[in-house]
Amino acid sequence: MRGFWLTFLPLAALTLPLYFHTSDFPKIGTYGAVYFGMLVVVSGVTILTPIVIAALCGRASNLRPAYAVLAMLGGLVVPLVTLETALRLTMNDSFQESRKWGHRKSAVLGYEAQPNHTWNAADATYTTAEFGFRTHLSDRQWSSSDGTRIFVLGGSSVFGHGLDDDQTWVHLLEEKLRQDLKDRNLNVINAGTNGHNSLQSLLRFYLRVLPLKPQVLLYYEGINDVDESVQRLDSTWLEEDVLFSDTKTSYLSKRYAHKSFYFRTLLAHVVNTRLTRKKTHVAISPPIEHGQRPEQINARNANGQRFITNVTALADMCRRHKVKLVFITFIFDDVNIPVYDRETLKYYNQRLRELAHSEGIPLIDLEKRFQPVPDKKAYFFEDHYHPSQRGAQYIAATVGAEMQRWLEK
Repeated sequence: MRGFWLTFLPLAALTLPLYFHTSDFPKIGTYGAVYFGMLVVVSGVTILTPIVIAALCGRASNLRPAYAVLAMLGGLVVPLVTLETALRLTMNDSFQESRKWGHRKSAVLGYEAQPNHTWNAADATYTTAEFGFRTHLSDRQWSSSDGTRIFVLGGSSVFGHGLDDDQTWVHLLEEKLRQDLKDRNLNVINAGTNGHNSLQSLLRFYLRVLPLKPQVLLYYEGINDVDESVQRLDSTWLEEDVLFSDTKTSYLSKRYAHKSFYFRTLLAHVVNTRLTRKKTHVAISPPIEHGQRPEQINARNANGQRFITNVTALADMCRRHKVKLVFITFIFDDVNIPVYDRETLKYYNQRLRELAHSEGIPLIDLEKRFQPVPDKKAYFFEDHYHPSQRGAQYIAATVGAEMQRWLEK
């Protein structure tokens, strides 16, 4: 009997959590049909295995068969426990990646830059002022200044990924306009945020920029709306566990409170994510092929309409609040950027041109002006769309020249 109990007790302890489970669609008690079948098999193994081992122990007149089973269970359990512990130590903070980029959680925006904060990432130093906007020449005076107030809205290509505070094109644009127009009261405020797409930028404009009474808004966006999957209109690439739980463990405990303990482990979460690759949007197939035209891509990808819907809402909001909106087409290294990204960005830029024309909105066609520029790779970081120092200088100079003509009128 000792062989039986030496085998049965650890097996029963390992399988016991499986019985405290409620399936999403229960059929037999609290269990689904498949889960119930699995429990029957597990129960059979838990009972029959000790019986067999007890018989083997009796035949061998020792407990070696039972010890062998215990060793096998230990060889299985110890690595799994070690792996779960390692996951909890290394990835238990749901917001750790966003926090590295100076973000704080936001119930409406998903995340946004922390105000009055300094951090380092991608070989650059970033600083934000009291409103969470990146610092620029006149942070100490712009919020109360009566001068021209220009805000720039967009994602990391506006915020300045990989660039120090005084290297971003927004900062350089303010410097150029102040010098050319001889207006020290002119302010260009960087309202971009790393990772924000067109929906988040729209919400950020309404919540963070409008209360500060902008006179001009420059909009430079595109890459964060590009994806080979069809996104919902409200997609922001941030899941519930990141926003509303301090740790992934606490989120899983709440999310799967009705399921067995094993469903609530980080190991199960990682395995499930890898197996299902679950996303909040529906994938399209087959993949985009080289040489397809933008309109062919758009026929299979609803993101173009999603992008233009958000931008149209932004334009309407600016019109209602008497803010002069200026579109800027997005530039990138069209030789080295992935084919899908290149074709989709070109399509987004074309839709932006069409919207500007139909709505009478000023547009700086940066992409068109950038076309003849040689060695485009030098104007971006390795991802081929974040402006490098050279790219930032180019954008500031090109946008500044156009803005100067408008502001002098």
